[in-house]
Amino acid sequence: MGSFRTLLLALLCLLTPTAVTAQPPPALLLETQLDEAYISGVASYENGHMAPSVNIQIFGPDGKELGRTTTDQGGEFWHKISVGGVHHIVASNRDGQRAESSLEIPASAAPTPETTASTPTAEASPAPSEKSGAQADAATNMTAPKASADRTAQLEQRITLLEKRLDTRTTLWGWLGWLIALPALMWGAWNQGAKGRKFEEEEAE
Repeated sequence: MGSFRTLLLALLCLLTPTAVTAQPPPALLLETQLDEAYISGVASYENGHMAPSVNIQIFGPDGKELGRTTTDQGGEFWHKISVGGVHHIVASNRDGQRAESSLEIPASAAPTPETTASTPTAEASPAPSEKSGAQADAATNMTAPKASADRTAQLEQRITLLEKRLDTRTTLWGWLGWLIALPALMWGAWNQGAKGRKFEEEEAE
């Protein structure tokens, strides 16, 4: 009787810290891609939540910093391409977490010095806000399907990742529940057997 209670208490002492130990914060993730004349990306956490207000640094092929920006409320950011080559993008949040990504920028996507020098300043392409209605509509129709497809693919990846993590945690908690419940079941079976034996002894007397 005493040994069984000692075993039960030992099991509970071993299992209790596992159940109450605080888990570390979810890791910061960074996804980047080439979006026409821009480097675009999304910062998120491994639990599927977006990562707003994350600092983004873009480094060029020579290791020099080309610019900085911050993710919006949806965890997204954009950076205008200035040179070709392999770019290194670093994301960091206020908790000190970091995530990194590398992206190859083809030379055709970067503005060339010859093109810049041969284009008169007075004849420079108008800003997006100055385009005519027809030009703006055409540009929107060309980029909207691509952007929508990219967002959908990224969302599907995050949902799949979140489902896998939820399945893993559910399985772990299920095993933990069985480990906690097993001693109680054993105690109930032993106690029931003891009562049965005592009843038989009383009947025999």
